[in-house]
Amino acid sequence: MSVMSANAFGSNPSHPDQRFWDCSIVGCSRSAAIDLGGCERCSSHFCVRHVDSTLHPCSKDPLDDDEWSAGREDELRKLRQMIKVDQLVAVASAARGGMECSLKLDDTEQVRMGGMHVHFPVHFIDGTVWLARVPRHTNFQSFSDQLTDEILLSECATLKWLEGVKLPAPKLGGYGLKGDPGNKVGVAFMLIECLPCNPFDRASATEDQKRKVFSQLGDLLTTLSQHPFDRIGSLTIDGDGSLRLGTVIGDRTGTLSRLGPFKDAAQYYVAWAEEYLRLVADGQLFGAFPVTAYLMFRYLRELGSQSLGPVETTQLDEGPFYLKHADDKGDHIMVDDEFNVTGVIDWSFAKAVPAYEAFGPSLVTADLGCLLDGKVGLNPDDLLLAELLEEKAHPYAHFARYGDRVRRFLFGPGTGMSPTEEEAVVIFKGIVETCGEQIGSWDEWRHNHLVEWSGDATLRRLTDSK
Repeated sequence: MSVMSANAFGSNPSHPDQRFWDCSIVGCSRSAAIDLGGCERCSSHFCVRHVDSTLHPCSKDPLDDDEWSAGREDELRKLRQMIKVDQLVAVASAARGGMECSLKLDDTEQVRMGGMHVHFPVHFIDGTVWLARVPRHTNFQSFSDQLTDEILLSECATLKWLEGVKLPAPKLGGYGLKGDPGNKVGVAFMLIECLPCNPFDRASATEDQKRKVFSQLGDLLTTLSQHPFDRIGSLTIDGDGSLRLGTVIGDRTGTLSRLGPFKDAAQYYVAWAEEYLRLVADGQLFGAFPVTAYLMFRYLRELGSQSLGPVETTQLDEGPFYLKHADDKGDHIMVDDEFNVTGVIDWSFAKAVPAYEAFGPSLVTADLGCLLDGKVGLNPDDLLLAELLEEKAHPYAHFARYGDRVRRFLFGPGTGMSPTEEEAVVIFKGIVETCGEQIGSWDEWRHNHLVEWSGDATLRRLTDSK
């Protein structure tokens, strides 16, 4: 007899009081664990209590290559069945004045699957290639249709805005929302320009190649600094086609509900930390060590209520704000064989943020090993980009040398990486030290803050449940 409940495939949250998924076990009212509870073998979600229980007998070993490939092909097969090719081709053709084009969904050599999207090439008779960027609707960890539409609409708005400020990015040819009755394609989709070349790989680049790319990145950041916003939020498209800054659509991990918009930085950073506190308290994140994780995000909430930027620039907490890529690890930058930047891709979850976040040290120059090992200070790549921004007289170049408080703050104790408790503690110590404090004994710090925050009812509940 199946132990899966009817609500095993619950929708993703549309506001902070909802959960991503329910536990699939019949009779369990707990939230599924976002980071630990997904099973690729049975395509189900489980709470921390049941993911390793006898009620979930699947092997916990990672999928082997054959199993992974079979799962990928099954997902693609289901997605292909949803797509009305003739309708999608008609939309693409109409966007280019009726020019003939073709789309082959089963061309496995050209179809590309990423973490959130599948890309199908659209070929026009003049040689132009577009991409049909389709959310992974048939993956068991897909977002709800409503949230998928909002994320896609925000990315479309961002691409339109970027085209207006002449920052190189894929041009938007058209889009359709899953919830739009006028969309006959069967899925949500974007039609975007296919940028030539390959993602920038910082690890394999020579120093000269890296300097060349970072110099061009400095030009792009300078362009963004010339187009401020008056609030913190993500772009969207209104019914009349105009662009508007709305709620923060999410973060790079894809685990946050929509927040804001905000008029000052403290509101934004506190809301970010409070949303993680809610997810931890509900068992959706860091379920293997909820008390420790709660203490960490409680500390981050206190930190976020202060200015994360330099003391002398606290006025920037209230703006202006600037657009920032949400997942700028470096592979979002497309380069040709001569390391000329051809454009910046993957603008999901982009948002306007304070200047010291937008132009301070980011993932694009981060040393992941230092972040994970809690080693503080800027690295050579951070300083290289800072030097290049200064050469270009970027108005906020000084933030690139200020330190990486914001980068570490938003990285948290390993958000999106499913660390062990020991690993999270090491990462967290780096955050605290970067902010000018020291954690000598972790056990002592933990005990002292359990006492200091003993009036927190949620913390007491988590402590009592252990």
